[in-house]
Amino acid sequence: MKNLIAIIMGITLIFAVNNGFTQKNNTNTEPLKIKAEVEKLILRAEANIKKPYKLNAVMYEFGKNRVYKKYADTKTKRDVTMRLIKIYDSLNDVGVNQPSKERIIETIGHNDNSIEAHKFFLKVLNSNSNEYRRSALWSLNNYNGVHGNDIYDEITRLMKKGVIDKEKFLYALKNASPKKALPEIQKIVSSTKNPKLFQMAGRLLCEYKDVNLLDNVVERYDYFKNIPISEQPDHYNPSFVVTTEILEKYIEATEGKKLRKALEILTDTNVFGELYWLETKFGSQNIDTREAVINFIENQMSIGNVSEEKVSPILKEALSYETNKKLKLKLKAVIKSLEDKSGRVR
Repeated sequence: MKNLIAIIMGITLIFAVNNGFTQKNNTNTEPLKIKAEVEKLILRAEANIKKPYKLNAVMYEFGKNRVYKKYADTKTKRDVTMRLIKIYDSLNDVGVNQPSKERIIETIGHNDNSIEAHKFFLKVLNSNSNEYRRSALWSLNNYNGVHGNDIYDEITRLMKKGVIDKEKFLYALKNASPKKALPEIQKIVSSTKNPKLFQMAGRLLCEYKDVNLLDNVVERYDYFKNIPISEQPDHYNPSFVVTTEILEKYIEATEGKKLRKALEILTDTNVFGELYWLETKFGSQNIDTREAVINFIENQMSIGNVSEEKVSPILKEALSYETNKKLKLKLKAVIKSLEDKSGRVR
C-alpha cells in the first residue's frame, strides 16, 4: 500500500511540474508570439511604402488584425504608432495613398493612447484635409485608443471656429472625454432648437446609462415633435432621441407627468418592448402614474401592438386592487376591448 501511495504521489508530482512548466512557458512565449505577428505586419507596411496598392492592402489587414487590437501591449502599440506615423509622413495624397493614410489614422486612433498618438492626432485635426480630419474624429470610439482632455479641447476649439461641424461630430467630443463632454451635451439638450443636434445629444446621453440624465430630453420632446413638417430634416423622427433600452429604464424609475410623457415617446417609437415595469406601475400610489399606464395600453391596442396574452393577466390583477372608480371603469373597458379584439366571448 505504501508503495502504491508513493507511485501515485510521484505521478501527481510529475504532472504538476509539467503543468507548471507548460503554463510558465506559455506565459513567457505568448507575448513574443503576439509581438512577432505584429512585427510582421508593420515590416510589410514599411516594405511597401512605394507600392501604394500593396500598402493599402496591408493597412486594411492591420486595421482588422485581432491580435494587434486585443492582445498587443502598450509598448508594442506605441512602437507601431511611431512607425506608422513615419509611413504617413512619407506619403503624398495621390491615388490609393489617401485611403492608406486614412487607415493609418484609424489604426492609431482605435488602438493607442500614447503621447505620440496624441501629437499626431492634434496635427491631423489641424490639417487642411477634411477627409483625414473625419477619419480622426470617427476613430475616437475606443477607450483603448486616442482620447483625453487635450483632444477634447482641440475639437471644441475647431468647432467654435467652424472647422468641425458640431451637428455632425458632437459624438467625437463625448468619445474624446466623456466626463468633460457631459455638461456640454446637457446644455445642448436644454437649449438647442436644432432637431438634428437635439437628437444626437439625446442619443449620446443614453450612452452614459444614467436615467437621471433624461429629464430634459423628455421635457423638451414636445417642442421637437411639433416642428412643422416643412421645417423638419429628411428622415426625421423625434422619438429617435433616446434608445428604447434606456427609455424603458427611465419609465421604470419615474412617476406621474414625467412617466406620461416618456410613455408618449415610447408609443412614438412604435416598439412595445418587454414591459417588465408594467406590474410595478399599476401598484404605484400615484394616480397619474396608473392612469398614464392605462392610457398607454389603450393606445398600444389602437395601433395593434398589444399582445393579449402578455397584458390581460396584468390588467385583470390591476383591476382587482384598483380603488379609484374612474380608473376601475377604464380598466374594465380596456380589458373588454382586448378580449373582443382577440375574438373571445365573455
